[in-house]
Amino acid sequence: MRLHQVQAFYCLRGCCGAVSACCEACFCDAVQSSCGHRIAILTFCFLAAASGMFHASVAVLPSSTCMYAVLLGFAAWLRKRFALGLACGSFAVLLGMAVAVPMFVPMGLAALAPQNLGFCRVLGIAIGALLFFAVLPSLVDWSYYGTRLPVWAMGNHLLYNFGIGGGGGAGADLYGTEPWTFYAKNLLLNFNLVALLALPALPCCLRRRQHAIVILPMYITLAMFTKMAHKEERFLTMLYPLLCLSAAMTVDTLLAGVEKVVSLLLREDDASCTRTWRTSKVVSSLMAAACVMVFAVTSVSRSAALHFHFMAPLQVYEKLYRHGSDALSFPAIAGQGGLCVGKEWYRFPSSFFLPSSEAETLPLLWVNSSFDGQLPRPFAAWPEGLWQVPPDMNDRNLREPSRYHHEEECSLLVDLVLQDQKEEPPDSATWEEMHCQPFLDSSEDCAVCFEAPPIAVPDVPAMAAAMYVAMAAGLFQKWAPATLSIVPGAKAVVTILVAISVSGRPETWLLRPSVATSDNLVSHCIGFHHFLAEACGPFLDEALAVRNVYPPAFLQLLPPAVAEPPAGMCHQVEYAKLMGIKLEETGDTASMYSSIVSDSTATSSKRTDGHQVQGNGGNGHGMLRWILSAGLRQLTARSLATLDTERGTMDGLPAILGKPFQPALERYCRVEPPLRREELQELKSLLAAKKTLDTSKAKCMGKDGKPTGTFSASAANAKGDHTGSSMFGSWLRDNCIIAWGLFYTDPEGPGSNDAVACLNSIARFLLKYQSHKMELVINGLKDVKGDEKTWMDRPHIRFIGETGLEDPKWYNHKQNDALGYFMWARTQLAWHKKLPFDGEHLKLMGQLFDYLRAIESWEDLDGGHWEEHSAVHASSIGPPLAAVKLFKKVAARDGFLPPCKSDTLDVLESNLQSALAKILPNEIIFPTDLARDSDSATVFLAYPLEVVDDAAALQIMDRLKKVMGHIGMCRYRKDSYWCKDYKEKVGDDPTKHFTDEELKERDRLLKEGEEAQWCLFDPMVSAFYGRMYQKTKDSKYLRLQQLFLARSLAAITGDSCPYGPWHCAEAYYLEKDTWVPNDDTPLVWTQVDLKMALFEMERSLALVV
Repeated sequence: MRLHQVQAFYCLRGCCGAVSACCEACFCDAVQSSCGHRIAILTFCFLAAASGMFHASVAVLPSSTCMYAVLLGFAAWLRKRFALGLACGSFAVLLGMAVAVPMFVPMGLAALAPQNLGFCRVLGIAIGALLFFAVLPSLVDWSYYGTRLPVWAMGNHLLYNFGIGGGGGAGADLYGTEPWTFYAKNLLLNFNLVALLALPALPCCLRRRQHAIVILPMYITLAMFTKMAHKEERFLTMLYPLLCLSAAMTVDTLLAGVEKVVSLLLREDDASCTRTWRTSKVVSSLMAAACVMVFAVTSVSRSAALHFHFMAPLQVYEKLYRHGSDALSFPAIAGQGGLCVGKEWYRFPSSFFLPSSEAETLPLLWVNSSFDGQLPRPFAAWPEGLWQVPPDMNDRNLREPSRYHHEEECSLLVDLVLQDQKEEPPDSATWEEMHCQPFLDSSEDCAVCFEAPPIAVPDVPAMAAAMYVAMAAGLFQKWAPATLSIVPGAKAVVTILVAISVSGRPETWLLRPSVATSDNLVSHCIGFHHFLAEACGPFLDEALAVRNVYPPAFLQLLPPAVAEPPAGMCHQVEYAKLMGIKLEETGDTASMYSSIVSDSTATSSKRTDGHQVQGNGGNGHGMLRWILSAGLRQLTARSLATLDTERGTMDGLPAILGKPFQPALERYCRVEPPLRREELQELKSLLAAKKTLDTSKAKCMGKDGKPTGTFSASAANAKGDHTGSSMFGSWLRDNCIIAWGLFYTDPEGPGSNDAVACLNSIARFLLKYQSHKMELVINGLKDVKGDEKTWMDRPHIRFIGETGLEDPKWYNHKQNDALGYFMWARTQLAWHKKLPFDGEHLKLMGQLFDYLRAIESWEDLDGGHWEEHSAVHASSIGPPLAAVKLFKKVAARDGFLPPCKSDTLDVLESNLQSALAKILPNEIIFPTDLARDSDSATVFLAYPLEVVDDAAALQIMDRLKKVMGHIGMCRYRKDSYWCKDYKEKVGDDPTKHFTDEELKERDRLLKEGEEAQWCLFDPMVSAFYGRMYQKTKDSKYLRLQQLFLARSLAAITGDSCPYGPWHCAEAYYLEKDTWVPNDDTPLVWTQVDLKMALFEMERSLALVV
């Protein structure tokens, strides 16, 4: 189907609207990732409803192109994709409007930072942009204009507008000047409430430096535009996205303040924390919805005013086109002359609306009017018109008489008749009125035109005409006389006159009302009624979801999905039925939650299965699963109490949260509401005062009393410093995770220095004592894939930290994951430029890669994370894979060749990736008799290695439900290490290592449900969910992050712990019938894991609104 010209015009505008919508979606998505969910929703609402966006998004103007570039460029900036952001900025400046430069200067300065792009890469992007967006277009223009030298149109534009290249030095001021209030009035009209809210955004963001830097360009550019004497509304278009974002940030800050005030007013004690949080959320959410509604209604009324009051030109020109393009009408019209326009020349929409035939188009002619500037001149015939300099042109915007035509040359005339105009209206003796449309005279009192007789509201300033309120005819007739004073002598409705020469075509041109709309027909976003549901739904959802009661009045306002009962209820009921539990009605709703009614005490509590827990015992409905797995089959048919609301509801959560062993931590151990930033700082101060996270006592000391760099597995405690035990050794796996955690949480402080010292110490050990072993394997001179006799021939993954020597004691050293962790952590510090690779370390990395290839690590039967059970472990494949991927990036960035066989990295990456994909989300699938579908070691693949995608990581987390305990997590089910009464059954050395055959004997000691519960996994799960929340801003991930952080805190040892209070234990195991920490307390690995969990929580809370 072929479009006619007017359809093409609207189609073009529609395409512009679609492009704008896509750009806005990208921008809002980036805002959500960087600034938080609430700011993103508010930004979306403001963009969707704003009257300024309504017409700017579909305008075919360079300013709108700049706006698209700003949306995409700032979206890239918020996502730290500086190269793409600078490319968008270069496009906007060099091909759009040069005055957009201030919008992108802060982005360019940020990109210069070494951790972003650095000077060289920014320079390269700038050169590429100049070539692509300036040189190439100038060459194209040169070929068309036929000039002696290349033509840079943007350069000519700049020279002229700044008074250098013509115009007698006046520049853009020749085209009119305005006072500073011009932009203020425009912003208030187009953005009303948002314009006012955007102004204080910068001071509101002073505590959020990154947010302040992002909105700073808006203030700089607005100040520059205000300073310029020549002002146009379209110049502000590029500011619109940041205007909406700034307003959203202001509202966000105000709502956060409201929540704090409500919390202060309502909170009486810690027990009411959850109720207070819910109330503050309801209040702030309803206030946000009210703000959006006020803005949206006002903005829509403004857009309606633009449409209904100023739609006349497009309606008239479309009628003219349809009539004039008729095969019978066109020859008569064209034979009499052209389409004439006088003072209304600037409202002529486009040549798309000129009547035409297959052979010619009706010419557009200017007739004399009071306008004293220079009018446009049509090009000469194609193609000469491209390069011919037209006569009668000047660069001072002076009137050119040759442009004007006499009325005798016109067959059609379009004019606007105003009451106080200087021009004489068309002579009714010469011209016949054929069609007219109402048009608002904004200089008069507010005259709102309906299909009914026009009315006027006295004493209302002209600004009121900027808004439009539709009324049903019945309501108008019934209520308007009682509320409005109808003025009999109301000003006549201003009309557009379309006339035809009497001699040319005497018939009356009577046309039915047009269904065509104005230039603003194509909305840049979804319909307003749909927009309200989508935009306000999340606020109402958030306000109401915290309560399990939905008022009927609100249900009709919510999207259908919100009105449905929570899925968790059905799930919980089914779960209860499965176990034969009778749920009891509690309060105003059926209880969805259950907990074990236990006789808890401050120091120990007796469980229904006869097991005691050292410290305050946990409770919650998830405890049922633990009791069942322990073999309990005697659960009585008594009613179950609802979960303590102080720690939040537990429905739908993968783990339970018990009371902490340290009562002082109870106020921080909850699922919801989210910890406040002040609470997190209090918590960190408390842990620092108690030295819970102090790793200094675990530093290995040399004979000179100075640290050697590495850490022993367990720090000194109340019973001693572990001297003489195997826990005083330095494990590669532990130390590398410790080193990374210390650096990650303190990249510029002592933690970073400790990380460098630790990895340097490990590297020295490997280079001095293990390098030759790897060379033997690489060259095929040693087979290390045999029985336990060959395990000592592999690179040792544990050594004596005090001396840096090998430990001669037999040990299972076939642990590829430990080597992978060293390679990954060492490469991380190189990637962050904290410890660049030197010759010796590069040589070591090359040997490690070639060694892993030689033993075919992707199918090697090693000991895995837990140094036992020879199998192909997913947890042993992930760390080397993460190291390979990161090392390739470092080599590419720093420009060195990998110091290994040319194809080693590719072979490793391909085979390791394939093997890992086959195994996950399991830990072991081969050999089949050792198959393990859930193992806590896989947590580290998701965090901190991040070697699997989010979907695979979430699968891993789902599998962890199988190993979840009431205090911590099992390493895996049927794990006999630290099983009940372990020291009694195994002997004096609880760290004794086992061959595969000896493991079978040890496994016979275990009774199902008596596995130890380890404390180093919950912090990592919390950190992982924190990263998910930071990526998606989905509140469910924040809830899970807080749950597992609370579990980590709850496991900190109590005052009755024999190794001392306030320690991070390695694990809790059953001693007789009491859960107690094992000997390896405090475990440095757990300490650093908790550091990372707290660090990620701090990052998440920075995004919480």
